[in-house]
Amino acid sequence: MEYDPAMRWVSPPLVEWLTAAKTVNGRYRHTMLTEEPANRAAGLAALGALTAEAHRDARERLERLVGISLDPLEGAPPDWRPYPDGLHTSALQGYMGEVLAGVVAENYEPHGQSWTVPAFLFRGHQAAYQELERRRQLGGPARPIPGRTGDDALAFQLDDDGAVIAWLWGEAKCTHSHDADLINAGHRQLSAAIRVPRLSRSS
Repeated sequence: MEYDPAMRWVSPPLVEWLTAAKTVNGRYRHTMLTEEPANRAAGLAALGALTAEAHRDARERLERLVGISLDPLEGAPPDWRPYPDGLHTSALQGYMGEVLAGVVAENYEPHGQSWTVPAFLFRGHQAAYQELERRRQLGGPARPIPGRTGDDALAFQLDDDGAVIAWLWGEAKCTHSHDADLINAGHRQLSAAIRVPRLSRSS
């Protein structure tokens, strides 16, 4: 997958909806986002647009994959319009976490630095495609599927020549109320090992 500089997740309406208060304590940095209720409608619309753009690459990939039919009976090609809406709620929650991790990286400057998220990795979630094909062939409700492996978002700092000079990975956790154990699990997951991203220009 080639880097598309047009795919950016910076959104002033979202920043005006979720305002940031930053705290620094030694090497630990914390950013708390607080909702401005008056800006909710514009903020939600901006988040919806960002989410649709984040899934555009996966939608286009699916359209290319079904462009040549292997059906010997020349049946109609699969209808991928249900992506990602036709997936189980748990999968959609995971995708939303990935989007939010990338949006935070690009809009709120973690560690006081500017970051770029070149793409989201939904296109690699094979279990999602298999589930949609199962529903197309057999019908029935959406079923939970294995989550996508890896971190929720990977962001980079680029120099003037476009070379990567730093990277940042993010992990999102979703809970109905404050859950210190879940937050600690996220910290442990991100701190378990030093992982060096491998970049490829192939599609």
